Amino acid sequence: MAAPASTYSFEPFIDALGKDFFEDDPDLSVLLSYHGLEPGESWDKVSRYGKFSASAGAAGAEATDRPDSLPQLLPFDAYGEPHPVGVSVPQATRRVLAAALRAGVATEPDVRVRYAMAYLGAQVGEAGVMCPLACTDGLVRTLQELDGGVRAQAALEHILLQAPHGPVHGAQFVTEVQGGSDAGTNRVRAVPQEDGSYRLYGPKWFCSNAWAQYWAVTARPEDAPDGPRGVGLFLVPREEPLGTANGFRLDRLKDKLGTRSLPTAEMTLDGAKAWPLGDLRSGLSNVVRIVLTTSRFWCALAATAQIRAAERIAHAYAHFRNAFGQPIASFPLVAETLEQLTRDRRHLLAGCFEVLAIWERVAAAERSGEAPDPQDALRARLLVMMAKTVCTRRGTQRVHDAMMVLGGNGIEERFSALPRLLRDAVILETWEGPHGLLTSRLLLDMGKHGGAEDPAGLAGLILGGQADDAEKEAVGEALAHALGQGDARVQALAFSDWLHQCFDVFGASCWRAASGD
Repeated sequence: MAAPASTYSFEPFIDALGKDFFEDDPDLSVLLSYHGLEPGESWDKVSRYGKFSASAGAAGAEATDRPDSLPQLLPFDAYGEPHPVGVSVPQATRRVLAAALRAGVATEPDVRVRYAMAYLGAQVGEAGVMCPLACTDGLVRTLQELDGGVRAQAALEHILLQAPHGPVHGAQFVTEVQGGSDAGTNRVRAVPQEDGSYRLYGPKWFCSNAWAQYWAVTARPEDAPDGPRGVGLFLVPREEPLGTANGFRLDRLKDKLGTRSLPTAEMTLDGAKAWPLGDLRSGLSNVVRIVLTTSRFWCALAATAQIRAAERIAHAYAHFRNAFGQPIASFPLVAETLEQLTRDRRHLLAGCFEVLAIWERVAAAERSGEAPDPQDALRARLLVMMAKTVCTRRGTQRVHDAMMVLGGNGIEERFSALPRLLRDAVILETWEGPHGLLTSRLLLDMGKHGGAEDPAGLAGLILGGQADDAEKEAVGEALAHALGQGDARVQALAFSDWLHQCFDVFGASCWRAASGD
Protein backbone atom coordinates (compact mmCIF):
# COMPACT_ATOMS: atom_id res chain seq x y z
CA MET A 1 0.00 0.00 0.00
CA ALA A 2 1.46 3.35 -1.01
CA ALA A 3 2.25 5.84 1.73
CA PRO A 4 -0.01 8.90 1.77
CA ALA A 5 1.45 11.91 0.01
CA SER A 6 2.65 14.66 2.31
CA THR A 7 1.29 18.14 1.77
CA TYR A 8 4.27 19.69 3.55
CA SER A 9 7.07 20.86 1.26
CA PHE A 10 10.67 21.79 2.02
CA GLU A 11 11.11 23.36 -1.42
CA PRO A 12 11.25 26.96 -0.09
CA PHE A 13 14.07 25.94 2.26
CA ILE A 14 15.96 24.15 -0.52
CA ASP A 15 15.55 27.11 -2.87
CA ALA A 16 16.85 29.49 -0.19
CA LEU A 17 20.16 27.60 -0.06
CA GLY A 18 21.02 29.25 -3.36
CA LYS A 19 22.96 28.31 -6.46
CA ASP A 20 25.95 30.65 -6.25
CA PHE A 21 28.14 30.80 -3.14
CA PHE A 22 29.94 33.94 -4.31
CA GLU A 23 26.87 35.91 -5.31
CA ASP A 24 25.15 35.23 -1.97
CA ASP A 25 28.19 36.38 0.05
CA PRO A 26 28.69 40.15 -0.35
CA ASP A 27 31.05 40.15 2.63
CA LEU A 28 33.59 38.14 0.63
CA SER A 29 33.42 40.77 -2.10
CA VAL A 30 34.03 43.47 0.51
CA LEU A 31 37.18 41.71 1.71
CA LEU A 32 38.51 41.04 -1.78
CA SER A 33 38.02 44.69 -2.70
CA TYR A 34 39.70 45.83 0.50
CA HIS A 35 42.72 43.69 -0.31
CA GLY A 36 43.01 45.18 -3.77
CA LEU A 37 41.27 42.72 -6.08
CA GLU A 38 39.44 44.68 -8.76
CA PRO A 39 36.59 43.62 -11.07
CA GLY A 40 37.98 41.85 -14.10
CA GLU A 41 39.25 38.45 -15.14
CA SER A 42 40.43 37.42 -11.66
CA TRP A 43 37.18 38.56 -10.05
CA ASP A 44 35.20 36.64 -12.67
CA LYS A 45 37.27 33.54 -11.94
CA VAL A 46 36.19 33.64 -8.29
CA SER A 47 32.60 34.24 -9.37
CA ARG A 48 32.60 31.22 -11.69
CA TYR A 49 34.01 29.05 -8.93
CA GLY A 50 31.21 30.16 -6.61
CA LYS A 51 28.69 28.77 -9.09
CA PHE A 52 30.72 25.59 -9.59
CA SER A 53 30.97 24.97 -5.84
CA ALA A 54 27.23 25.39 -5.29
CA SER A 55 26.41 22.99 -8.13
CA ALA A 56 28.94 20.36 -9.21
CA GLY A 57 30.98 20.69 -6.02
CA ALA A 58 27.98 20.19 -3.75
CA ALA A 59 26.66 17.32 -5.85
CA GLY A 60 30.04 15.62 -5.70
CA ALA A 61 30.17 15.94 -1.92
CA GLU A 62 26.73 14.37 -1.58
CA ALA A 63 27.65 11.52 -3.92
CA THR A 64 30.86 10.59 -2.12
CA ASP A 65 29.60 10.87 1.46
CA ARG A 66 27.73 7.57 1.40
CA PRO A 67 28.81 4.25 2.93
CA ASP A 68 28.87 2.50 -0.45
CA SER A 69 30.97 5.25 -2.08
CA LEU A 70 33.84 5.61 0.38
CA PRO A 71 37.46 4.93 -0.65
CA GLN A 72 38.53 1.29 -0.68
CA LEU A 73 41.94 -0.25 0.00
CA LEU A 74 43.69 -1.84 -3.01
CA PRO A 75 46.76 -3.49 -1.46
CA PHE A 76 47.71 -5.73 -4.41
CA ASP A 77 47.20 -5.97 -8.15
CA ALA A 78 45.97 -9.07 -9.99
CA TYR A 79 49.46 -10.61 -9.88
CA GLY A 80 50.07 -10.21 -6.17
CA GLU A 81 52.30 -7.18 -6.53
CA PRO A 82 51.75 -3.99 -4.50
CA HIS A 83 49.09 -1.92 -6.24
CA PRO A 84 50.64 1.22 -7.81
CA VAL A 85 47.89 3.43 -6.35
CA GLY A 86 46.82 1.43 -3.31
CA VAL A 87 43.34 2.88 -2.95
CA SER A 88 40.27 3.57 -5.06
CA VAL A 89 38.37 6.83 -4.79
CA PRO A 90 34.94 7.74 -6.19
CA GLN A 91 34.73 9.14 -9.70
CA ALA A 92 32.92 12.19 -8.31
CA THR A 93 35.99 13.01 -6.21
CA ARG A 94 38.24 12.66 -9.25
CA ARG A 95 36.03 14.91 -11.38
CA VAL A 96 35.65 17.70 -8.83
CA LEU A 97 39.32 17.60 -7.81
CA ALA A 98 40.45 17.71 -11.44
CA ALA A 99 38.21 20.71 -12.12
CA ALA A 100 39.43 22.48 -8.98
CA LEU A 101 43.07 21.94 -9.90
CA ARG A 102 42.50 23.18 -13.44
CA ALA A 103 40.81 26.26 -11.97
CA GLY A 104 43.95 26.95 -9.93
CA VAL A 105 42.58 26.44 -6.42
CA ALA A 106 45.98 25.06 -5.35
CA THR A 107 48.27 26.95 -7.71
CA GLU A 108 46.72 30.28 -8.81
CA PRO A 109 49.55 32.84 -8.51
CA ASP A 110 47.24 35.51 -7.08
CA VAL A 111 46.74 34.22 -3.55
CA ARG A 112 43.64 36.37 -3.05
CA VAL A 113 41.95 34.49 -5.89
CA ARG A 114 43.39 31.12 -4.84
CA TYR A 115 42.09 31.28 -1.30
CA ALA A 116 38.78 32.92 -2.19
CA MET A 117 38.12 29.88 -4.38
CA ALA A 118 39.32 27.57 -1.62
CA TYR A 119 36.91 29.24 0.81
CA LEU A 120 34.00 28.79 -1.60
CA GLY A 121 34.87 25.17 -2.35
CA ALA A 122 35.27 24.22 1.31
CA GLN A 123 31.66 25.15 2.02
CA VAL A 124 30.34 21.87 0.58
CA GLY A 125 32.32 19.71 3.01
CA GLU A 126 34.19 17.48 0.52
CA ALA A 127 37.44 16.63 2.29
CA GLY A 128 38.35 14.19 -0.47
CA VAL A 129 38.85 17.29 -2.62
CA MET A 130 39.93 19.93 -0.11
CA CYS A 131 42.77 17.96 1.50
CA PRO A 132 44.41 17.15 -1.86
CA LEU A 133 44.17 20.83 -2.79
CA ALA A 134 45.79 21.93 0.48
CA CYS A 135 48.54 19.33 0.19
CA THR A 136 49.20 20.23 -3.44
CA ASP A 137 49.48 23.90 -2.50
CA GLY A 138 52.06 23.03 0.17
CA LEU A 139 54.01 20.71 -2.12
CA VAL A 140 54.11 23.25 -4.95
CA ARG A 141 55.39 25.91 -2.56
CA THR A 142 58.06 23.45 -1.37
CA LEU A 143 59.17 22.51 -4.89
CA GLN A 144 59.32 26.16 -5.90
CA GLU A 145 61.40 27.21 -2.91
CA LEU A 146 63.74 24.30 -2.16
CA ASP A 147 66.42 22.90 -4.43
CA GLY A 148 65.37 19.42 -5.47
CA GLY A 149 67.14 19.02 -8.79
CA VAL A 150 65.64 17.89 -12.08
CA ARG A 151 63.26 15.39 -10.46
CA ALA A 152 61.62 18.06 -8.36
CA GLN A 153 61.40 20.42 -11.33
CA ALA A 154 59.75 17.71 -13.42
CA ALA A 155 57.23 16.99 -10.66
CA LEU A 156 56.46 20.70 -10.32
CA GLU A 157 55.87 21.05 -14.06
CA HIS A 158 53.65 17.96 -14.07
CA ILE A 159 51.48 19.38 -11.29
CA LEU A 160 51.23 22.84 -12.83
CA LEU A 161 50.37 21.43 -16.27
CA GLN A 162 47.29 19.49 -15.04
CA ALA A 163 47.02 17.31 -18.14
CA PRO A 164 43.50 16.29 -19.24
CA HIS A 165 43.84 12.80 -17.76
CA GLY A 166 44.40 14.33 -14.27
CA PRO A 167 44.06 15.12 -11.47
CA VAL A 168 47.78 15.45 -10.68
CA HIS A 169 48.28 16.33 -7.03
CA GLY A 170 50.45 16.02 -3.93
CA ALA A 171 50.50 14.75 -0.37
CA GLN A 172 52.67 14.98 2.73
CA PHE A 173 53.59 12.13 5.08
CA VAL A 174 55.24 13.18 8.33
CA THR A 175 53.49 11.42 11.23
CA GLU A 176 54.83 8.16 12.68
CA VAL A 177 53.23 5.97 15.30
CA GLN A 178 55.75 6.60 18.08
CA GLY A 179 55.74 10.40 17.92
CA GLY A 180 52.54 11.82 16.47
CA SER A 181 53.07 15.56 16.31
CA ASP A 182 56.58 15.13 17.75
CA ALA A 183 58.14 14.68 14.32
CA GLY A 184 61.63 15.00 15.78
CA THR A 185 61.27 11.35 16.80
CA ASN A 186 60.83 10.15 13.19
CA ARG A 187 62.50 6.79 12.54
CA VAL A 188 61.83 6.07 8.86
CA ARG A 189 65.30 5.45 7.41
CA ALA A 190 66.74 7.15 4.34
CA VAL A 191 69.53 5.13 2.73
CA PRO A 192 71.72 7.04 0.21
CA GLN A 193 72.20 5.67 -3.33
CA GLU A 194 75.01 6.24 -5.81
CA ASP A 195 72.86 8.41 -8.11
CA GLY A 196 72.13 10.94 -5.34
CA SER A 197 68.73 9.51 -4.52
CA TYR A 198 67.73 7.71 -1.33
CA ARG A 199 65.69 4.62 -0.49
CA LEU A 200 63.18 5.00 2.35
CA TYR A 201 62.31 2.22 4.81
CA GLY A 202 59.76 2.15 7.61
CA PRO A 203 56.13 2.85 8.53
CA LYS A 204 54.16 6.09 8.33
CA TRP A 205 51.08 6.33 10.54
CA PHE A 206 48.82 9.00 8.98
CA CYS A 207 49.02 9.27 5.19
CA SER A 208 46.11 11.31 3.89
CA ASN A 209 45.57 11.56 0.14
CA ALA A 210 47.81 8.58 -0.48
CA TRP A 211 46.60 8.30 -4.09
CA ALA A 212 48.48 11.50 -5.00
CA GLN A 213 51.23 11.14 -7.59
CA TYR A 214 53.87 13.00 -5.52
CA TRP A 215 54.60 12.94 -1.80
CA ALA A 216 56.67 15.10 0.52
CA VAL A 217 58.01 12.62 3.09
CA THR A 218 60.17 13.06 6.18
CA ALA A 219 62.86 10.49 6.93
CA ARG A 220 66.13 10.23 8.84
CA PRO A 221 69.31 9.67 6.81
CA GLU A 222 71.42 6.83 8.20
CA ASP A 223 74.25 9.07 9.37
CA ALA A 224 71.98 11.81 10.77
CA PRO A 225 71.83 12.66 14.48
CA ASP A 226 68.86 11.98 16.71
CA GLY A 227 66.28 14.68 17.21
CA PRO A 228 64.74 17.29 14.89
CA ARG A 229 67.99 18.23 13.13
CA GLY A 230 68.34 14.68 11.88
CA VAL A 231 65.04 14.61 9.98
CA GLY A 232 65.28 15.31 6.24
CA LEU A 233 62.62 16.09 3.66
CA PHE A 234 62.28 14.06 0.45
CA LEU A 235 60.22 13.98 -2.72
CA VAL A 236 58.74 10.54 -3.39
CA PRO A 237 56.86 9.74 -6.61
CA ARG A 238 54.06 7.24 -6.03
CA GLU A 239 55.04 5.17 -9.06
CA GLU A 240 58.21 4.02 -10.76
CA PRO A 241 58.70 5.19 -14.37
CA LEU A 242 57.16 1.96 -15.72
CA GLY A 243 54.03 2.35 -13.60
CA THR A 244 54.80 -0.04 -10.74
CA ALA A 245 54.50 0.90 -7.07
CA ASN A 246 57.52 2.85 -5.84
CA GLY A 247 58.50 0.74 -2.85
CA PHE A 248 55.38 1.19 -0.71
CA ARG A 249 52.26 -0.60 0.39
CA LEU A 250 49.12 0.67 2.09
CA ASP A 251 48.42 -1.50 5.12
CA ARG A 252 45.09 -0.09 6.28
CA LEU A 253 42.69 2.80 5.77
CA LYS A 254 41.85 4.75 8.92
CA ASP A 255 38.22 4.47 10.03
CA LYS A 256 37.92 8.16 10.88
CA LEU A 257 35.09 10.07 12.53
CA GLY A 258 35.03 12.59 9.68
CA THR A 259 36.60 13.46 6.32
CA ARG A 260 35.49 9.98 5.34
CA SER A 261 35.70 10.65 1.61
CA LEU A 262 39.43 11.29 2.09
CA PRO A 263 41.52 8.09 2.19
CA THR A 264 43.93 8.25 5.13
CA ALA A 265 46.23 5.25 5.27
CA GLU A 266 48.84 3.50 7.32
CA MET A 267 51.77 2.94 4.97
CA THR A 268 54.96 0.92 4.93
CA LEU A 269 57.84 2.24 2.87
CA ASP A 270 60.07 -0.57 1.62
CA GLY A 271 62.75 0.92 -0.57
CA ALA A 272 60.75 3.83 -1.96
CA LYS A 273 63.01 5.89 -4.19
CA ALA A 274 63.25 9.48 -2.96
CA TRP A 275 65.09 12.69 -3.78
CA PRO A 276 66.18 15.20 -1.14
CA LEU A 277 64.47 18.59 -1.00
CA GLY A 278 66.76 21.34 0.25
CA ASP A 279 69.34 20.92 3.00
CA LEU A 280 68.52 17.66 4.76
CA ARG A 281 69.62 19.15 8.07
CA SER A 282 66.78 21.67 7.70
CA GLY A 283 64.17 19.16 6.60
CA LEU A 284 61.89 19.43 9.60
CA SER A 285 62.15 23.20 9.84
CA ASN A 286 61.26 23.43 6.14
CA VAL A 287 58.26 21.16 6.71
CA VAL A 288 56.99 23.43 9.46
CA ARG A 289 57.83 26.68 7.68
CA ILE A 290 56.35 25.75 4.29
CA VAL A 291 54.22 22.61 4.36
CA LEU A 292 52.57 22.82 7.77
CA THR A 293 52.11 26.58 7.62
CA THR A 294 50.24 26.13 4.34
CA SER A 295 48.07 23.32 5.72
CA ARG A 296 47.33 25.23 8.92
CA PHE A 297 46.11 28.21 6.93
CA TRP A 298 43.91 25.92 4.84
CA CYS A 299 42.46 24.43 8.04
CA ALA A 300 41.62 27.90 9.36
CA LEU A 301 40.04 28.95 6.08
CA ALA A 302 38.11 25.69 5.68
CA ALA A 303 36.75 25.97 9.23
CA THR A 304 35.56 29.49 8.47
CA ALA A 305 33.96 28.17 5.28
CA GLN A 306 32.14 25.56 7.36
CA ILE A 307 30.73 28.35 9.52
CA ARG A 308 29.55 30.09 6.34
CA ALA A 309 27.84 26.90 5.16
CA ALA A 310 26.24 26.39 8.57
CA GLU A 311 25.11 30.02 8.58
CA ARG A 312 23.50 29.65 5.14
CA ILE A 313 21.63 26.49 6.12
CA ALA A 314 20.50 27.80 9.51
CA HIS A 315 19.30 31.12 8.08
CA ALA A 316 17.38 29.40 5.29
CA TYR A 317 15.72 26.98 7.69
CA ALA A 318 14.94 29.49 10.43
CA HIS A 319 13.15 31.83 8.02
CA PHE A 320 11.31 28.92 6.36
CA ARG A 321 10.20 26.97 9.42
CA ASN A 322 7.17 28.09 11.42
CA ALA A 323 6.44 26.97 14.97
CA PHE A 324 3.77 28.21 17.32
CA GLY A 325 2.48 30.58 14.69
CA GLN A 326 5.70 32.36 13.72
CA PRO A 327 9.02 31.78 11.92
CA ILE A 328 11.52 30.30 14.34
CA ALA A 329 13.97 33.03 13.26
CA SER A 330 11.93 35.40 15.43
CA PHE A 331 12.60 33.43 18.63
CA PRO A 332 15.28 35.29 20.64
CA LEU A 333 17.66 32.36 21.12
CA VAL A 334 17.46 31.34 17.47
CA ALA A 335 17.98 34.95 16.40
CA GLU A 336 21.05 35.17 18.64
CA THR A 337 22.46 31.97 17.12
CA LEU A 338 22.00 33.35 13.61
CA GLU A 339 23.66 36.63 14.56
CA GLN A 340 26.58 34.83 16.18
CA LEU A 341 27.10 32.68 13.09
CA THR A 342 27.27 35.81 10.93
CA ARG A 343 29.45 37.72 13.38
CA ASP A 344 31.99 34.92 13.80
CA ARG A 345 32.13 34.18 10.09
CA ARG A 346 32.74 37.83 9.22
CA HIS A 347 35.43 38.36 11.80
CA LEU A 348 37.25 35.07 11.25
CA LEU A 349 37.24 35.47 7.47
CA ALA A 350 38.50 39.05 7.73
CA GLY A 351 41.23 37.80 10.07
CA CYS A 352 42.20 35.00 7.68
CA PHE A 353 42.55 37.37 4.73
CA GLU A 354 44.69 39.77 6.78
CA VAL A 355 46.88 36.84 7.88
CA LEU A 356 47.14 35.88 4.22
CA ALA A 357 48.31 39.38 3.29
CA ILE A 358 51.04 39.28 5.94
CA TRP A 359 52.10 35.73 5.06
CA GLU A 360 52.26 36.60 1.36
CA ARG A 361 54.55 39.56 2.03
CA VAL A 362 56.92 37.20 3.83
CA ALA A 363 56.68 34.55 1.11
CA ALA A 364 57.23 37.10 -1.67
CA ALA A 365 60.41 38.32 0.00
CA GLU A 366 61.69 34.77 0.41
CA ARG A 367 60.89 33.92 -3.23
CA SER A 368 62.93 36.91 -4.37
CA GLY A 369 65.88 35.90 -2.20
CA GLU A 370 65.44 38.81 0.20
CA ALA A 371 65.07 38.76 3.95
CA PRO A 372 61.44 39.41 4.94
CA ASP A 373 60.55 42.19 7.33
CA PRO A 374 61.22 40.73 10.81
CA GLN A 375 57.93 42.01 12.20
CA ASP A 376 55.99 40.54 9.27
CA ALA A 377 57.79 37.22 9.72
CA LEU A 378 56.97 37.09 13.43
CA ARG A 379 53.35 38.13 12.89
CA ALA A 380 52.89 35.52 10.15
CA ARG A 381 54.33 32.76 12.34
CA LEU A 382 52.14 33.62 15.32
CA LEU A 383 48.96 34.51 13.47
CA VAL A 384 48.85 31.38 11.30
CA MET A 385 48.98 29.20 14.43
CA MET A 386 46.43 31.41 16.17
CA ALA A 387 44.10 31.33 13.18
CA LYS A 388 44.29 27.55 12.94
CA THR A 389 43.56 27.12 16.65
CA VAL A 390 40.72 29.63 16.95
CA CYS A 391 38.98 29.07 13.60
CA THR A 392 38.88 25.28 13.85
CA ARG A 393 37.59 25.25 17.41
CA ARG A 394 34.99 27.88 16.56
CA GLY A 395 34.00 25.95 13.45
CA THR A 396 32.96 22.90 15.46
CA GLN A 397 31.04 25.05 17.92
CA ARG A 398 29.14 27.02 15.30
CA VAL A 399 28.25 24.05 13.09
CA HIS A 400 26.84 22.38 16.20
CA ASP A 401 24.85 25.52 17.00
CA ALA A 402 23.41 25.55 13.48
CA MET A 403 22.33 21.92 13.83
CA MET A 404 20.32 22.86 16.90
CA VAL A 405 18.42 25.46 14.86
CA LEU A 406 17.19 22.63 12.63
CA GLY A 407 16.27 20.39 15.56
CA GLY A 408 15.73 16.78 14.51
CA ASN A 409 16.24 17.64 10.86
CA GLY A 410 19.70 18.93 11.76
CA ILE A 411 21.01 15.48 12.62
CA GLU A 412 19.65 13.71 9.53
CA GLU A 413 22.53 12.95 7.17
CA ARG A 414 20.63 13.51 3.92
CA PHE A 415 18.62 16.56 4.98
CA SER A 416 21.58 18.96 4.91
CA ALA A 417 25.37 19.01 4.92
CA LEU A 418 25.48 19.86 8.64
CA PRO A 419 26.23 16.34 9.99
CA ARG A 420 29.08 15.94 7.52
CA LEU A 421 30.36 19.42 8.30
CA LEU A 422 30.34 18.68 12.04
CA ARG A 423 32.28 15.44 11.63
CA ASP A 424 34.79 17.13 9.36
CA ALA A 425 35.09 20.13 11.69
CA VAL A 426 36.41 17.90 14.46
CA ILE A 427 39.03 16.51 12.09
CA LEU A 428 40.17 20.02 11.18
CA GLU A 429 40.75 20.66 14.88
CA THR A 430 43.18 17.73 15.04
CA TRP A 431 45.05 18.13 11.74
CA GLU A 432 48.44 19.83 11.62
CA GLY A 433 48.64 20.28 15.37
CA PRO A 434 45.72 20.05 17.80
CA HIS A 435 44.88 22.96 20.08
CA GLY A 436 47.10 21.90 22.96
CA LEU A 437 50.19 21.59 20.78
CA LEU A 438 49.75 24.93 19.01
CA THR A 439 48.76 26.76 22.18
CA SER A 440 51.86 25.45 23.94
CA ARG A 441 54.04 26.44 20.98
CA LEU A 442 52.53 29.93 20.97
CA LEU A 443 53.08 30.25 24.71
CA LEU A 444 56.77 29.43 24.24
CA ASP A 445 57.00 31.92 21.38
CA MET A 446 55.49 34.66 23.52
CA GLY A 447 58.26 34.22 26.05
CA LYS A 448 60.90 34.05 23.34
CA HIS A 449 59.76 37.29 21.71
CA GLY A 450 59.42 39.51 24.75
CA GLY A 451 55.89 38.81 25.92
CA ALA A 452 56.88 38.85 29.59
CA GLU A 453 58.98 42.02 29.33
CA ASP A 454 56.64 44.02 27.07
CA PRO A 455 53.24 42.32 26.76
CA ALA A 456 51.57 45.49 25.52
CA GLY A 457 54.14 45.90 22.76
CA LEU A 458 53.85 42.30 21.59
CA ALA A 459 50.05 42.41 21.70
CA GLY A 460 50.09 45.61 19.68
CA LEU A 461 52.42 44.08 17.11
CA ILE A 462 50.15 41.06 16.68
CA LEU A 463 46.97 43.13 16.37
CA GLY A 464 48.47 45.59 13.90
CA GLY A 465 47.15 48.92 12.74
CA GLN A 466 43.48 47.99 12.44
CA ALA A 467 42.94 47.68 16.21
CA ASP A 468 42.38 50.84 18.24
CA ASP A 469 44.37 51.86 21.31
CA ALA A 470 41.74 50.62 23.77
CA GLU A 471 41.70 47.17 22.16
CA LYS A 472 45.48 46.95 22.19
CA GLU A 473 45.60 47.99 25.83
CA ALA A 474 42.98 45.42 26.87
CA VAL A 475 44.67 42.60 24.96
CA GLY A 476 48.08 43.63 26.32
CA GLU A 477 46.80 43.62 29.89
CA ALA A 478 45.23 40.20 29.40
CA LEU A 479 48.51 38.85 28.02
CA ALA A 480 50.42 40.26 30.98
CA HIS A 481 47.95 38.59 33.33
CA ALA A 482 48.28 35.22 31.59
CA LEU A 483 52.07 35.24 31.39
CA GLY A 484 52.35 36.45 34.97
CA GLN A 485 50.80 33.30 36.42
CA GLY A 486 53.31 31.37 38.50
CA ASP A 487 51.62 27.99 38.20
CA ALA A 488 52.29 26.41 34.78
CA ARG A 489 48.82 24.91 34.48
CA VAL A 490 47.07 28.14 35.43
CA GLN A 491 49.31 30.02 33.02
CA ALA A 492 48.49 27.67 30.13
CA LEU A 493 44.74 27.92 30.76
CA ALA A 494 44.86 31.71 31.02
CA PHE A 495 46.96 31.93 27.88
CA SER A 496 44.51 29.73 25.97
CA ASP A 497 41.71 32.14 26.89
CA TRP A 498 43.90 35.07 25.85
CA LEU A 499 44.67 33.47 22.49
CA HIS A 500 40.97 33.38 21.59
CA GLN A 501 40.43 36.91 22.89
CA CYS A 502 43.35 38.21 20.86
CA PHE A 503 42.30 36.64 17.57
CA ASP A 504 38.69 37.71 18.08
CA VAL A 505 39.83 41.32 18.50
CA PHE A 506 42.17 40.94 15.52
CA GLY A 507 39.40 39.60 13.29
CA ALA A 508 36.84 42.17 14.43
CA SER A 509 39.25 45.03 13.79
CA CYS A 510 40.13 43.63 10.35
CA TRP A 511 36.43 43.45 9.44
CA ARG A 512 35.88 46.97 10.74
CA ALA A 513 38.71 48.28 8.58
CA ALA A 514 37.47 46.45 5.48
CA SER A 515 33.77 47.26 5.82
CA GLY A 516 33.92 50.70 7.39
CA ASP A 517 31.54 49.54 10.14
